[in-house]
Amino acid sequence: MNAKEKIHPKLAKYCADAVNSFNDISDERKIILNDLASYTLNSIKSQEVVNLNFICTHNSRRSHM
Repeated sequence: MNAKEKIHPKLAKYCADAVNSFNDISDERKIILNDLASYTLNSIKSQEVVNLNFICTHNSRRSHM
């Protein structure tokens, strides 16, 4: 059995939809997010503490967090 067969079909669809939604992010925003990801990765590789604060303004997502 491969990894795809172990994932519940609804979860697999959710993940696929999430990946597809990245296409909706503007190129400007992708640059900002890429800079943040690079900074975070470099800090972790340097064994520095990285404090991230995620603030979601969408009510249902806030409820899940």
